Amino acid sequence: MRFDTIWAISNHAELLIRRPQEPLACKSGQYILTAVNRMAGLVDDVMDFARGRMGAGIALSIVPHSAIGQAVEDVIMELRVSHPDHVLQTEIAAAIPPVPCDLPRVQQVVSNLVGNALLYGTRAAPVRVTVSHTDACLEIAVWNGGAAIDAEAQMKMFDPYWRASEQDASGGLGLGLFICSQIVNAHRGSIDLTSTEEAGTTFLVRLPLHA
Repeated sequence: MRFDTIWAISNHAELLIRRPQEPLACKSGQYILTAVNRMAGLVDDVMDFARGRMGAGIALSIVPHSAIGQAVEDVIMELRVSHPDHVLQTEIAAAIPPVPCDLPRVQQVVSNLVGNALLYGTRAAPVRVTVSHTDACLEIAVWNGGAAIDAEAQMKMFDPYWRASEQDASGGLGLGLFICSQIVNAHRGSIDLTSTEEAGTTFLVRLPLHA
């Protein structure tokens, strides 16, 4: 699908969503936007994976960004529109120092991680996104409740094309978390996963604050 076609469909879907006086049209717009975003994500993931296989790696344009919190909020707002039946909460620290990063790529990581949490977490608990920092790094944590990820699966989560089971109905290719790890690694950062029945599942991204 051409990118201009995806853009046009997405725009029309958003126009439908902005018609709350017509519930059917609004609901249809939400379904269309969810599908279009999923298709666009699949295209992006395949292209990123192909670049990596060809040796080009994940392309980055790293410059200092002082509005990282707002950039994360923008991603969350888009996901709230396309997932109206889920609760998304954010906690973003004030006065985050400038972060040397490729901002669209960081937003891609947040979108993939939150999308994963929405898909596999329980709707009985909100998905929580926390942005904070230490003296050395920016920290972005994405948490969801629900069943814990077993130890064997945790070891494979960032492998390309890996899925929890053949019955996984996410509609994805199993590349999202792999791409996240590649983007974070290209920033010289880290991405860690913890998951227990008691504490839930958390993906924690750390990006260095100093080049």
